[in-house]
Amino acid sequence: MYNDQEYVASNEVVEEHKNIDKWGYEEVGFDTPKLALAGALLYVGHSLIATLISTIIVFFVEAANKVPHVENISNFSGLIGGLICVAIFLFVIRKHLKPILKQFASTEVWGKALTYVGYMYVAIMAYSVIINLLNIEATSANQDSINTMMYLTPVIAGLYVCVLAPLIEELTFRFCFFRALSRKNEKVGFWVIACIFAGIHLLTSLTTGTFLQDLTTLPVYLVGGIGLTYAYYKEKKIGVSIAAHMIYNAISFLMNILNMTLILSII
Repeated sequence: MYNDQEYVASNEVVEEHKNIDKWGYEEVGFDTPKLALAGALLYVGHSLIATLISTIIVFFVEAANKVPHVENISNFSGLIGGLICVAIFLFVIRKHLKPILKQFASTEVWGKALTYVGYMYVAIMAYSVIINLLNIEATSANQDSINTMMYLTPVIAGLYVCVLAPLIEELTFRFCFFRALSRKNEKVGFWVIACIFAGIHLLTSLTTGTFLQDLTTLPVYLVGGIGLTYAYYKEKKIGVSIAAHMIYNAISFLMNILNMTLILSII
């Protein structure tokens, strides 16, 4: 005979088991092709929606005989486009969303996230020491675009960098692509996603013609790709990698704000 406490605990175990797929990750009812498709639509879709919103805004601004501030409109459209895509994705998995959202109320999840962020920053600091000793400058067009966004629209930049980008990238690369690939081969999936994640942060460099110079930042992004993918692989909770990504970006964002403030005060 179960007592009340044992009965509740037993039900919780059964309920938790129902929310986990046979690979140990969150159950969302997606087979491998659907995971891959969802990731592609989420990543490409937010750019397409943002472009559409930006085009509409520019049209109405010009129709009012005003000169549109293209970069500000682009930043705003990117934020709204991303929010729309994430909202659609969460709506699609709404039947399985509750246990995932519960992860963010767990102090254990945030504690583990902080641990992974600590590991990543130790690795990045070690790399920074090495390139400083070699007198190599590490910068990228991607970071320059973020700095421009921070200067022009700091609130939008904060929301995008610290909240939206981690959500989109973790749902795309870890929750969808990594899970899709790992069902075939987990080790291959791990390294493919970690490398792709690092590589996409240099896409902007291809358009600015600074790709070769910006390769010095590739190890930094690779550390992020490895650390965040490992966090999801190890913990089997997307909340850990999302929280780690948010914390990591928030620290970087605040450091950039301080650097920009110091530079402006000197000028």
